[in-house]
Amino acid sequence: MAFSSCSDLKPYTRPSLSAKGQNGQPNPTECRVEQRFLFIGDAGENNAQEPVLQQTLLTEATRLGKTSRTTIVFLGDNIYENGMPPLGAPSRKEAEDRLNAQIDVARKAKVDAVFIPGNHDWSQGLAGLKDEYNYLTDRSSDRSRFCRFYPYPDNPGPAIVENTKHVLLIALDTEWILQHQGEVPASSLRTLQRLVKNANGRAVIVVAHHPLLSHGSHGGFFDWRDHLFGATRYDEKDTLWLPTPILGTLFVIARTTVVRPHDDLASKEYSSFRHSISDALSAAPALIWVAGHDHSLQVLDGAGPSWPKGRNSGAHYVIVSGLGSHRKATTVTHGSNTLFDHLSTGVAAVDVMTNGDVLLRIYEPGHNNPLFSKWLYRHRHPV
Repeated sequence: MAFSSCSDLKPYTRPSLSAKGQNGQPNPTECRVEQRFLFIGDAGENNAQEPVLQQTLLTEATRLGKTSRTTIVFLGDNIYENGMPPLGAPSRKEAEDRLNAQIDVARKAKVDAVFIPGNHDWSQGLAGLKDEYNYLTDRSSDRSRFCRFYPYPDNPGPAIVENTKHVLLIALDTEWILQHQGEVPASSLRTLQRLVKNANGRAVIVVAHHPLLSHGSHGGFFDWRDHLFGATRYDEKDTLWLPTPILGTLFVIARTTVVRPHDDLASKEYSSFRHSISDALSAAPALIWVAGHDHSLQVLDGAGPSWPKGRNSGAHYVIVSGLGSHRKATTVTHGSNTLFDHLSTGVAAVDVMTNGDVLLRIYEPGHNNPLFSKWLYRHRHPV
């Protein structure tokens, strides 16, 4: 459990990267972008006017024009708070509106949209998840592959989303895994291991709702607001600013030592899931594991000091892009494996170049240029 006076309300970049100028705007003059992936999670709030969706995401989805293929990947929790209700339910229209706000960005930009499930998408059980799947895939009727959902409901994956000359994009339903005691089916682990190992120099990107690493609230970090005004974390209107210094601290202690929800990294289920992925992929890690879940922006070294020598999380880099709704902001701090973090809405853009190199850029509302940029893969090797 970590305590701090406050979250990183200003962008943090590892000092060594700042000194080398690697957080600026790399200029890939030797080649152009062949394919762009835009990652954003937890965007299922009432978001028809959400700036990160309607401005930042839309701008980046149209930036490259027709010269490159762009795909938006929504990283789960696509419908807050309770997933997709059945037809005829009073809250059904609101749930559809929340999905439509995300779909409409891709429609306006004329790019593909991929959705993966998060814990809130499972709130109505398997029936609700299938309803969401059917609703999204029905939206593709006007354009082939426009709107896709991976993996198929009640299947943990891995599912191949993209398989091109330079990139292999794989999706997992990690909430399914956590609901099954954190046990990744042996067949899923074997398939994932085989896909990554046999990528033949392609950049492997795994997308899932839950991150392998995090310094947010699900990773055990709570700031002064949780201790003094804990009720505000569960108030959508952000009006319950009632001081609860003792109750707030007791709740934090209980959550991190006694209750441990299965969606927190410290839980038995989550630990089992993370170690299964590490066991399967340490020898041949994915390039990037991209997730939402924690409501912040984080870029982490997947082989940081928290892992024993010769081991890693299962990926060279872990990206958390989980604040697609500004009212859902929670907490984030930086650790020894942090390359960048910020408690802000934003989009993680991963650009795959025509020569196979991979460039990461983090965009936030109100900024034309990225707040963080770094080459992740050059000359067929992680950087």
